Formats: sequence, C-alpha cells, structure tokens
Amino acid sequence: YMSVSNYQYHAREEVPLKEQWVKWQNPCQVRYGNDGSGAHFADYVLPALNETDVFPIVKRPVTRSDFANVANDCRSLFQAKDDLKNANFHEHLMALNPNEGLRLATAELIIQGFQNGGDILRMANNIVRLKQAENVVKYSAYYKQMEKYLSVY
Repeated sequence: YMSVSNYQYHAREEVPLKEQWVKWQNPCQVRYGNDGSGAHFADYVLPALNETDVFPIVKRPVTRSDFANVANDCRSLFQAKDDLKNANFHEHLMALNPNEGLRLATAELIIQGFQNGGDILRMANNIVRLKQAENVVKYSAYYKQMEKYLSVY
C-alpha cells in the first residue's frame, strides 16, 4: 500500500507545498550528497537487513544484487524516454503509464539515498536496529539491576 499511496499522492497536478522535492529530486540517486559522490545508501541499510541473528529463517532478505536490480529498473524509467529526457520526477509520474509510474515511485521508496526516499529499506533497518537494542537491554546486567526494560513489538 505504501508504494501505491506514494504514487497516487505525487502523480497529481498540484504538488503540495511540503512535497516540492518531487520537482527536483532524482529518484534513482543512491548516494548521499548533492552531487551523488557521498556514501552509498545500501552501505547503511543492507548490513542490518542481512544479519542472520535477526532473520534466522530468511537468507539475505535484500541483497546488493536486489538493490542494484531496483536501481537499474529505476534508471530504465527515469529520463530514459526521448520525450522525458529533461523531465523531473513529478513530470514522470504524471506522464508514465500507471504501471511504469508505480515502478518508478516504488524504486524511489526503496533505493533513493539522498534526502527523501529510501523509506522502505530505512523502516526495515529501523525495525532490525530496535530489535537489536531490545536484546542489548534484555541481556545487560546493568539494565536488569536498574529494572529497565525495552520492548519492541
């Protein structure tokens, strides 16, 4: 639902004031920094998502190859068509057919590493990190002595 909601919300004529980023952001940028030369977004989120103590049954739920495939799909859609070579993200969402627009909006939610975007992997990363924090507190003599607990549901 998150991807569909993201697509429907941003693929409309009037862009809300707080959502102006859709007019200038590159949805396929996977590196931090204005020029894209900074750290790779995957380096921040994939390590936690691939820790076997958190996901003991699932082997590598998101691999670097998966991330690269989403990035490649994003680049196959963004500024790839002649009539959209200079178009921004918002113009793409307005012009692409719904299937392609949804793919582009979903890619932005998965891989985009600069400012807005990357929400799906960031949320998964946060869940893993919170679960790890819960275990630190659970097995810490200090927190047991202080009778402090942390529960992540």
